Amino acid sequence: MIKRYGVKMTANEYAKEVIVDHLYRVLEGYWVEGNLDVEDIDLDINSKTFLENIAPITEKELHEIHKMARKRVAGLIKYLGYDNSHLK
Repeated sequence: MIKRYGVKMTANEYAKEVIVDHLYRVLEGYWVEGNLDVEDIDLDINSKTFLENIAPITEKELHEIHKMARKRVAGLIKYLGYDNSHLK
């Protein structure tokens, strides 16, 4: 029998746990760090935008991306039929 967090589960339940864990990583926002579409500081000293963020994605758009990511992850979790009651 497969165990995770000290709880016995089926292969299907375990697979769902792994998928959901990875989906939550998306929501943590790790993909934003180092992404030049979100933060690209102009380092050209002769440029009018020197030291400004010249990224193609604005803060407002970034907020919308986070909102849509939460919505999509919620939909995928619902589609998987994930239920964490077996962990309680």
